[in-house]
Amino acid sequence: MIAYPIPELEQLEKRDLIDEAFKQELITEKEKLLVNHQLGSRLYMPNFFVRIGLAILTSIILQAITALAIQATGAEQTNYISLFTGLASLTALEFFVKKRGHYRSGIDDILLYTSVSSLVLFAGLQLDMLYAPDRVWVAVIAFLLCSVAWLRYLDRLAVVASLLSLCAVVITLFYWNDYPQSQLMCFALAFTMGASSLIAGYLMGRERFRWHKSCLHVLRSFAAAMAYVSLHVFVIDKLMAEQPSGGTLAGGWQVFHWGWTIVVPIIMLWRSIVNKDRFQIRIWMVLLLSVFYFQHYYYPVFAGEITTLIYGLLLLGLTGLLVRFLKKGNSSYSFRKGGDEGDLLQSAPWLVVGGYSGVAVAPDAGGEVEFGGGKFGGGGSGAEY
Repeated sequence: MIAYPIPELEQLEKRDLIDEAFKQELITEKEKLLVNHQLGSRLYMPNFFVRIGLAILTSIILQAITALAIQATGAEQTNYISLFTGLASLTALEFFVKKRGHYRSGIDDILLYTSVSSLVLFAGLQLDMLYAPDRVWVAVIAFLLCSVAWLRYLDRLAVVASLLSLCAVVITLFYWNDYPQSQLMCFALAFTMGASSLIAGYLMGRERFRWHKSCLHVLRSFAAAMAYVSLHVFVIDKLMAEQPSGGTLAGGWQVFHWGWTIVVPIIMLWRSIVNKDRFQIRIWMVLLLSVFYFQHYYYPVFAGEITTLIYGLLLLGLTGLLVRFLKKGNSSYSFRKGGDEGDLLQSAPWLVVGGYSGVAVAPDAGGEVEFGGGKFGGGGSGAEY
């Protein structure tokens, strides 16, 4: 299923561990260079700036070819041009991955996104988007294509696209008739996203999905966040349905509103900090900040100036508490140079057991041999290690 050779992915995994070991000062720079030389890879992985340049160049070429095709046909065969662009991009993607060994080079990224988006566009042009069942089919096709994309090419952006497509499937199903039940739809979205997050967490522990762990991590994190957003939208919808009639929310709904809107992001942010999950920290920080906007927009308590001042003081206080917590030596993070060695040694014990066998620095002219900063020589014992 995976387009990339498994032995090459194993080499990349080891090189990532070596780089992390060097950052944590477990090995020297010479040892890092020697190990990376032995763990060479045939995959083409340019640096960040070259990757951006290749992506822009590939996008320009694809747009030029598409524009020539549209001009040649007089824009009368847009659906078939989309199909041709999608299939041609997919063929080129397989060529660059299989024959040229491209791995996140920028070229394969653009070719993947172009092929998926063109095929989804072809499905949308072929079907009647004004007809509810056809909208469902387009959403299903988009979900299947995006799922195959991240399962085969290990692309994390395709994971987000597949989640959005799954949301589109649920929404279009509820809009099958002319009178959708919005509150029930929010619960259905929350249930779907929650189930997706649990499934992703289960698959992360399976050896068969070893190389999909980063994608599954994105899937689990975004699905949990979207489940929260779905129920948050439900609370807002319930609130807006009650307010125009002059009524107020019942006590139970008030507790649910304040608890779900504010307390849940704080709890999830704290859990992400304790688990040292930087990706989830970013997600829940954004959701926590968005709470302030939605809270004031839909359910204002104070004037805008006073609300801004209160939220600013709350954020400053929260930031100060987090900084004090993270600076403590017993926290989940460390400000020491080198980081936490124990985490890496526990996750990759072969760094200790293997001892980097076969990796050593060449002896100097004096007959002494150095390894990892220690010295020993013949003709007697030494005390420096």
